[in-house]
Amino acid sequence: MTDPKSGPDAGSSHAEVHTRIAAVQVRLSRLDNVETRLRKLNIAMADLATSDRPKQLKLIRSARSYVETIKAEPVQGIVGFLRVMDNELVSLSEGIHARSVTAADLVLTSGVSSINEVRSLKAKATERLTKLQSELTANGEYDGTEYEINLNQSELEQIPEFGHKDFLLHRAPVVFSGTNSSDSKFSKVGYVSVEKLDQLGFNAATIGGYTVVKKQLCIGVNPKTLSTAVLNSDGEPMVDEHQRPVMRQLTIKDTKQVSQGGKPKTVNVKRPKTAMDEAKKVVKLLEGKTGYGWEFISAKPKGFKGGIWFWVMPEKDVRRFGKAFPSGRIDVSTWGFAGERL
Repeated sequence: MTDPKSGPDAGSSHAEVHTRIAAVQVRLSRLDNVETRLRKLNIAMADLATSDRPKQLKLIRSARSYVETIKAEPVQGIVGFLRVMDNELVSLSEGIHARSVTAADLVLTSGVSSINEVRSLKAKATERLTKLQSELTANGEYDGTEYEINLNQSELEQIPEFGHKDFLLHRAPVVFSGTNSSDSKFSKVGYVSVEKLDQLGFNAATIGGYTVVKKQLCIGVNPKTLSTAVLNSDGEPMVDEHQRPVMRQLTIKDTKQVSQGGKPKTVNVKRPKTAMDEAKKVVKLLEGKTGYGWEFISAKPKGFKGGIWFWVMPEKDVRRFGKAFPSGRIDVSTWGFAGERL
């Protein structure tokens, strides 16, 4: 008698389970995003009671608009509690207009309950994921690498398009390799312990032997910021024979060291503007907003979704990150986005 598990339907059954696992992974990732956005909303609304009346109304208008953007997330089960939140915001606005609320009333109670609702949805999804993985494990079919790839791909799908923005800031999973000290032609992978990274406070994993670090801040530079249209004598943009605009690379003023009469001298020069120049400007903005320093993990950029990306980290985290490397200092030769579709 033929074992039914080895019949023609076995492969399709396993494939269906893998598909379900991928779907649950995407759902968990999107729920994580919703929870993060709700936390940001709650932080913003914490100033409601102590603000003056015009600012209170402005905060509520902004909050309602923000709730609408969260509603647009393709996540089943979130619309109900978001509607409750919006109704509460409307009531708060009406109370402020009527001057019938006290400072104690100006608390968005549905903000906390909404986060609890998301956590409940995440718990159910996690339970579902565990059951599906156990089903495959029992048949020797579960692949942890495939799980990580699918999970990271769903994270990368949340990186938005640039549109008219000069730059983007987004947290994403990154993968990297280091330089082999004995031969610089070869990269070494898997030389950073995931367990060590976890101990140091980094959320880490591996894909095919490569170390993955989750939720790393990356700066995306729009290539359009590096060039400008060439204009004709009438001040109109010039086009080539294919009707594409003629562009020229922008330049910036810089200094460099030269030797003059056997002595070093600093001179002013013009050079082509680079994506790193733009990324450094963003880092300065970050430092102004956060109040602490940031560093580039690698000077090498990564192209993704039409942008030029750089991996940055707070200085305090850089020191911790370096402790995970065998040499005690960061050794990143190449890096990219984990789970990127090639």
